[in-house]
Amino acid sequence: MSEMNSVVKATLEEFCDSSVWLVQQFSSNLENTFSSVENRLDGLQPMAEKYERLFRTSPIIIDEELCLKLENNSTSLWNQITMIEKSKNNKENQKILFRCKVYATILLSIYESLSPTVVNKLMVLKCYITVLKGLEGEFYDQQILRNIQEQCDKLLIVTQDEINDNKIKNHLETEQKEKDFNNLRIEYLIINFQLALAENDYELASIYFSKVDINENTSSMNPKVLLELCRLIYNAILQQYQNFNEEIPNIDILNSMCHYLRNTSELFTLNKNMLKTEVNYSSMHFSIFTLHAELLMLQPSTDINWEFINSIIEQLQTEYPKKIESHLLSYKVRNKTMHPENLNEELKELIMKMIINIDIKENFEAITNCISDFAQKSITLANVCLDYIFGNKLDPQRDQTIFEKLICIRVYLTTQSSQLNTSEMISSLKDYCTKIEHTIVHEVGLTTVSTIITLFWNTGKTLQKRDQFLESNEFYNLALMNIFCQNYADRSKIQRALIQNFIQLDDMGRAKEIYQTMDYANKKLPLSQLLLLKILYKENDIKGCEECFSQLKINEGDSSVECLILGVEECKDNIELSLKAMQMLFEKLEEAHFAKDDKGKVSFPIFSLTRYIIQLITKVTEKNGNESFLLYYSVITNLLSKSLEYFKVLQDRTVVARKLNANVTTEIISIDEIEWFSSTCYNIASKCFRENIQVDIDRIVTLAIEYFSLIPIEDVDFSIKCHFKYWYFRTKLLALAVSSSKLSGDTNDQKRLMIEKKVENLNNEIIELINSKDMKDKGNDDEKTKINSCLIELLRLTFEDIMSTKNKEKILAFIKKSYNQNEKQIEILFFSMTVNNPNLSQSIAVYIMEMLIDRNTSSNLLGVEVLLRWLKIYMNFILDLDMTCKFLLVEQLSKQLQQENIPKLIEKQEVRDDLEIISTLCWNQGINLIMEEDKVNANVYCKQALYFAELANPKLCEQLKQMWNALEESK
Repeated sequence: MSEMNSVVKATLEEFCDSSVWLVQQFSSNLENTFSSVENRLDGLQPMAEKYERLFRTSPIIIDEELCLKLENNSTSLWNQITMIEKSKNNKENQKILFRCKVYATILLSIYESLSPTVVNKLMVLKCYITVLKGLEGEFYDQQILRNIQEQCDKLLIVTQDEINDNKIKNHLETEQKEKDFNNLRIEYLIINFQLALAENDYELASIYFSKVDINENTSSMNPKVLLELCRLIYNAILQQYQNFNEEIPNIDILNSMCHYLRNTSELFTLNKNMLKTEVNYSSMHFSIFTLHAELLMLQPSTDINWEFINSIIEQLQTEYPKKIESHLLSYKVRNKTMHPENLNEELKELIMKMIINIDIKENFEAITNCISDFAQKSITLANVCLDYIFGNKLDPQRDQTIFEKLICIRVYLTTQSSQLNTSEMISSLKDYCTKIEHTIVHEVGLTTVSTIITLFWNTGKTLQKRDQFLESNEFYNLALMNIFCQNYADRSKIQRALIQNFIQLDDMGRAKEIYQTMDYANKKLPLSQLLLLKILYKENDIKGCEECFSQLKINEGDSSVECLILGVEECKDNIELSLKAMQMLFEKLEEAHFAKDDKGKVSFPIFSLTRYIIQLITKVTEKNGNESFLLYYSVITNLLSKSLEYFKVLQDRTVVARKLNANVTTEIISIDEIEWFSSTCYNIASKCFRENIQVDIDRIVTLAIEYFSLIPIEDVDFSIKCHFKYWYFRTKLLALAVSSSKLSGDTNDQKRLMIEKKVENLNNEIIELINSKDMKDKGNDDEKTKINSCLIELLRLTFEDIMSTKNKEKILAFIKKSYNQNEKQIEILFFSMTVNNPNLSQSIAVYIMEMLIDRNTSSNLLGVEVLLRWLKIYMNFILDLDMTCKFLLVEQLSKQLQQENIPKLIEKQEVRDDLEIISTLCWNQGINLIMEEDKVNANVYCKQALYFAELANPKLCEQLKQMWNALEESK
């Protein structure tokens, strides 16, 4: 037993020491000791709870000195925590302090178990109740709550029994203890009621509240305790009310809370004289009654006792006439109960009553919010209330801040009202602004000025967008009143809006008048000059317009470039003026922005304007012929050249920005836009080349190629890439055609060598695309045909150029090099160009035809029909020259015919005609050879003639046989 006592004693000593240590920690920087304090509490608190339970089930005797030490140290810890809680606001601090408070309470409970007196029990009960109050919010812990409730429930029973026992022995001494006990018990029940509400356990909350039995148990309470109980009940219900979030609460829950508040309200009635002496009586009384009325109004309309609510409000207004809440409640009640025909007037009277009785300055926001709500029903009557405050309740100078707020509210509600038509709104605001001018003698605050002007400006802009220009001007004029706009920095913005409206109204005189009222600096602003330009252009003052453009060109304002472009847009139908303006625009870009970083940040329709002007010029030139075209050619090329430079700047900025992972703020470069400019250059160059117009075609076709180089064709779908590649190749081909047309026949010409290099490069580009995997996998037949046509056109141009040199070796070498077994169009092209070129020597033409026929009779590329036609043309050509055909070609074609489906082939008339002509030509060739006494070869040709004739025309064959027999007999 002694051994056990020594262990208990040592443990109690440890508890005492821990209390001292914790107090010491609180005197230092608590943030630095969080970990050590938590670790110590983690170890000691479970042990303290264990010993507390042990001492209550197994009484043990401890010397008085140790008990007193435990009491003193635990009390010191409790007091230290209470003192620190008032000054420490850090959440982590509060959390540690709360844990320490729980620990101190357990130690005091241990002391009470060792020294079980009523006083000690009341002390521990009070500590537990204090801890319960702290369990709200983030400190809520279900386990701690259950432990404390368990301890308190036991203590309440034990204490009640002990008090009852003591009554018999010493009634007078016990009476005060019984009062204290009763106060703590009721407070304990109320706190549990509060916690149950917080957990939405309304059934449990109702049980606790019924146990309180307020009317029965509060008569003997002292006023402070009673008021504290009322405060706890009020806070619990207020928290629930605030959690409704405009949702209709459960009716049973709502009725329960109304019941709680009604019972609490009755306390004030039953104990009024006693409670009135307390400092917080008025505020608590007013708050509970007000909340009660608010909750009653949330009930279903069929259940609401409006008479009872009105009685509460009347009582509040009688006892607290200067408090605004009761007036606001009265407004709410009338809003819900009055008949519609009388509602607005009744509400106005209530608001006026509130304005007259309540301190406006202290309750300004609440009053104006109420009037703003009323304005949704009647803006006219709401303005009457606001105007009464304006004229009677505030001093413009002494109450300047809220006086000006009142003005802003009045203007806001009027401009935003849907009840007034535009005329009524203007009339109301004009009268009100006149009152303001007559009332205010000091300078209006900048915030007020900015707010009012913004409201007038926004309303004016809204009307302007609806094309209500006259009404819009009324609001702009209100904004320009001296009382508001005398020192307003953006006065010119409003003036420009007025000018714009008068331009829309086609009233150039009034527009000019407003412009003249602007000061010199604002007149020169880009936006002001743009408006002046519009006025002058409508008045057909071209010289004045040119001066405006010149002013915009030299202006260095941020919007000068954009205004210059908008000016071009304005007068784009006048070609001469718009061209001069565009020239100024490009000069401005070059001089002021072209090389600077800020240039690329300006976004405007420069390309669409350039496009429009070029289209305009094109229409004029199409109508007036090439003379007009030549007149504007340099202007067009200059516009296209300047646009190209601007495109390049934008593209460079975009690339740099992307490399730096920066925000790309440049104008978005449209591929369609680039394509339009490139195709325009191509079409102009093609027209000049086709019609032999004497201009620098090289420049315009070069521009077309440079435009195409800006298109990121690697970043687009293959079909789009193929489209752009096709036109890129076409443009390159046109450039080659232009260059080739300027060359002489000298094969050593340096320029020719350069062209040949370009031809080689382009040829490689085209073949690379034709043979690419994408073309094979993704290209359709149409795309393949279009790209192949570019290759054929390139070969045509090259062949034409080489033929002009009349160099046999070079021509034949080119034909040999260009042979492609998969492209019959090339072979057909070469043959056609050879036959139809009058400048080509006959001998070279013969060589070319023989080469083409020879290499194609040994392949299946062209088909026998084409070869028959070629052989016919070749033999005609030879015989006309009195030359001998190359029999090998005839023999090869004859063999190829024998492999064909002859019956099907000769069904075609064209084939039969060709065979008949070839037969005749072979016969004639044979006759010629006979005359030359070359009977061997003559015999070969005549037999071949019979073979062709037999296929084409049996009658012809019969004639030839007869002639052949006659020749044989003549030998």
